Amino acid sequence: MTIAEFDNLPAAEKYALLFSCCGSAGWVDSMLGVFPVQDLVDLLEYAEEKWFECNHSDWLEAFENHARLGDKNALSQEDTPQFGKAEQAALLSSDESVIKQLVAANADYEEVFGYMFISFAPGKTGEQLLEEIEERLNNDPRMEIEIAAAEQDKITKHRLKKLFR
Repeated sequence: MTIAEFDNLPAAEKYALLFSCCGSAGWVDSMLGVFPVQDLVDLLEYAEEKWFECNHSDWLEAFENHARLGDKNALSQEDTPQFGKAEQAALLSSDESVIKQLVAANADYEEVFGYMFISFAPGKTGEQLLEEIEERLNNDPRMEIEIAAAEQDKITKHRLKKLFR
């Protein structure tokens, strides 16, 4: 889809498409105000700017709208966005024992930080993600939410690039 085609969609469709890129209502509402934009470069700049203007509750909402890494049941649901399935493709081809370790580590992470582990996962194996989550479990909570937000920003921009080819 082009940005010009997007501009001509009904508001509800625009909202749904943007929400599929970042599951934060606050971010989507902010983004709807930036259109029309010139090109994808401008759109990505606005996306990042609006994301970091959001508050922590907006960030947490976006995090919760992801399928948890390695959660095959969630990823197999028909209503799971295709973005999530494609982004976890390399992970899901990992050894089953690694996926189980990752699911357990994600539960530990949620217990420590109060939200699910967020990482820009495309191309990362289960082993790589397991190593990353174990490293990040040692972070200070104030630092970790900033890291998770930066990872969400990468995810959002990646999805926007796919949406607006």
